[in-house]
Amino acid sequence: MSIEVEVDERQRVSLRKVLGKNVSRLRAEQLPDGSVLLTPLVASLSQRELDALTDPKVSAGIRAGVEDSKAGRVTRYPAGHFTALAMADAMEELSENEAAAIDEVIDEARRENGGSLTDEEEQRLRQVCLHLRDAYPRS
Repeated sequence: MSIEVEVDERQRVSLRKVLGKNVSRLRAEQLPDGSVLLTPLVASLSQRELDALTDPKVSAGIRAGVEDSKAGRVTRYPAGHFTALAMADAMEELSENEAAAIDEVIDEARRENGGSLTDEEEQRLRQVCLHLRDAYPRS
Protein backbone atom coordinates (compact mmCIF):
# COMPACT_ATOMS: atom_id res chain seq x y z
CA MET A 1 0.00 0.00 0.00
CA SER A 2 1.27 3.46 -0.83
CA ILE A 3 -0.35 6.80 0.05
CA GLU A 4 0.77 10.40 -0.06
CA VAL A 5 1.06 12.12 3.32
CA GLU A 6 1.54 15.77 4.16
CA VAL A 7 3.97 17.17 6.70
CA ASP A 8 2.29 19.50 9.20
CA GLU A 9 3.70 22.76 10.56
CA ARG A 10 5.62 20.83 13.25
CA GLN A 11 7.22 18.50 10.67
CA ARG A 12 4.98 15.53 11.58
CA VAL A 13 3.08 13.06 9.46
CA SER A 14 0.21 10.77 10.37
CA LEU A 15 0.70 7.13 9.41
CA ARG A 16 -2.55 5.70 10.83
CA LYS A 17 -4.00 5.10 7.36
CA VAL A 18 -1.03 2.92 6.48
CA LEU A 19 -0.30 1.28 9.83
CA GLY A 20 -3.70 0.79 11.35
CA LYS A 21 -4.18 0.84 15.11
CA ASN A 22 -2.05 -2.14 16.12
CA VAL A 23 1.37 -0.56 15.55
CA SER A 24 2.67 1.75 18.26
CA ARG A 25 6.43 1.63 17.71
CA LEU A 26 8.54 1.86 14.57
CA ARG A 27 12.19 1.77 13.63
CA ALA A 28 12.96 4.61 11.19
CA GLU A 29 15.95 4.22 8.89
CA GLN A 30 17.10 6.67 6.26
CA LEU A 31 18.48 4.80 3.27
CA PRO A 32 21.43 5.99 1.17
CA ASP A 33 19.09 7.24 -1.58
CA GLY A 34 17.31 9.49 0.96
CA SER A 35 14.15 7.40 1.27
CA VAL A 36 12.91 6.46 4.73
CA LEU A 37 12.13 2.87 5.68
CA LEU A 38 9.73 2.35 8.62
CA THR A 39 9.71 -1.10 10.21
CA PRO A 40 7.03 -1.96 12.81
CA LEU A 41 8.48 -3.25 16.08
CA VAL A 42 6.80 -5.72 18.37
CA ALA A 43 9.08 -4.82 21.25
CA SER A 44 12.29 -2.90 21.65
CA LEU A 45 14.75 -2.44 24.47
CA SER A 46 17.06 0.38 25.38
CA GLN A 47 20.77 -0.46 25.51
CA ARG A 48 20.58 -0.26 29.31
CA GLU A 49 17.71 -2.77 29.41
CA LEU A 50 19.52 -5.09 27.00
CA ASP A 51 22.72 -4.89 29.06
CA ALA A 52 20.77 -5.72 32.23
CA LEU A 53 18.99 -8.68 30.67
CA THR A 54 22.18 -10.13 29.18
CA ASP A 55 24.08 -9.83 32.49
CA PRO A 56 23.78 -13.28 34.13
CA LYS A 57 23.81 -11.80 37.65
CA VAL A 58 21.00 -9.35 36.86
CA SER A 59 18.97 -12.01 35.01
CA ALA A 60 19.30 -14.37 37.97
CA GLY A 61 18.16 -11.60 40.32
CA ILE A 62 15.11 -10.90 38.18
CA ARG A 63 14.20 -14.61 38.03
CA ALA A 64 14.65 -14.92 41.80
CA GLY A 65 12.41 -11.89 42.34
CA VAL A 66 9.70 -13.35 40.14
CA GLU A 67 9.87 -16.68 42.01
CA ASP A 68 9.75 -14.87 45.38
CA SER A 69 6.70 -12.95 44.22
CA LYS A 70 4.94 -16.12 43.01
CA ALA A 71 5.65 -17.75 46.39
CA GLY A 72 4.27 -14.74 48.27
CA ARG A 73 7.64 -13.67 49.64
CA VAL A 74 7.18 -9.94 49.14
CA THR A 75 7.75 -6.81 51.18
CA ARG A 76 5.17 -4.06 50.99
CA TYR A 77 6.48 -0.53 51.18
CA PRO A 78 4.40 2.60 51.76
CA ALA A 79 3.64 4.85 48.80
CA GLY A 80 6.55 7.16 48.09
CA HIS A 81 9.15 4.89 49.71
CA PHE A 82 11.32 4.47 46.62
CA THR A 83 10.90 8.10 45.60
CA ALA A 84 12.23 9.09 49.01
CA LEU A 85 15.24 6.78 48.58
CA ALA A 86 15.99 8.22 45.14
CA MET A 87 15.59 11.73 46.52
CA ALA A 88 18.02 10.99 49.36
CA ASP A 89 20.59 9.69 46.86
CA ALA A 90 20.14 12.75 44.65
CA MET A 91 20.49 15.11 47.61
CA GLU A 92 23.74 13.41 48.67
CA GLU A 93 25.23 14.14 45.24
CA LEU A 94 24.59 17.91 45.50
CA SER A 95 27.36 20.38 46.11
CA GLU A 96 27.14 22.35 49.36
CA ASN A 97 26.00 25.43 47.44
CA GLU A 98 23.28 23.50 45.59
CA ALA A 99 22.02 21.93 48.83
CA ALA A 100 22.00 25.33 50.55
CA ALA A 101 20.06 26.89 47.65
CA ILE A 102 17.42 24.14 47.80
CA ASP A 103 17.17 24.56 51.58
CA GLU A 104 16.58 28.29 51.05
CA VAL A 105 13.74 27.51 48.64
CA ILE A 106 12.20 25.11 51.18
CA ASP A 107 12.53 27.69 53.99
CA GLU A 108 10.91 30.38 51.83
CA ALA A 109 8.03 28.03 50.99
CA ARG A 110 7.56 27.29 54.70
CA ARG A 111 7.41 31.02 55.49
CA GLU A 112 4.87 31.60 52.72
CA ASN A 113 2.81 28.63 53.97
CA GLY A 114 2.48 29.77 57.56
CA GLY A 115 5.66 28.12 58.82
CA SER A 116 5.13 24.52 57.77
CA LEU A 117 5.05 22.12 54.84
CA THR A 118 3.90 18.52 54.79
CA ASP A 119 6.55 15.90 54.07
CA GLU A 120 4.95 15.36 50.66
CA GLU A 121 5.08 19.09 49.85
CA GLU A 122 8.72 19.33 50.86
CA GLN A 123 9.64 16.21 48.89
CA ARG A 124 7.83 17.52 45.79
CA LEU A 125 9.52 20.91 46.10
CA ARG A 126 12.93 19.21 46.33
CA GLN A 127 12.06 17.16 43.22
CA VAL A 128 11.16 20.32 41.32
CA CYS A 129 14.40 22.00 42.39
CA LEU A 130 16.45 18.99 41.26
CA HIS A 131 14.56 18.84 37.97
CA LEU A 132 15.19 22.53 37.32
CA ARG A 133 18.86 22.11 38.18
CA ASP A 134 19.15 19.25 35.68
CA ALA A 135 17.04 20.96 33.01
CA TYR A 136 18.94 24.25 33.18
CA PRO A 137 22.55 23.47 34.09
CA ARG A 138 24.91 26.34 34.68
CA SER A 139 27.57 26.69 32.05
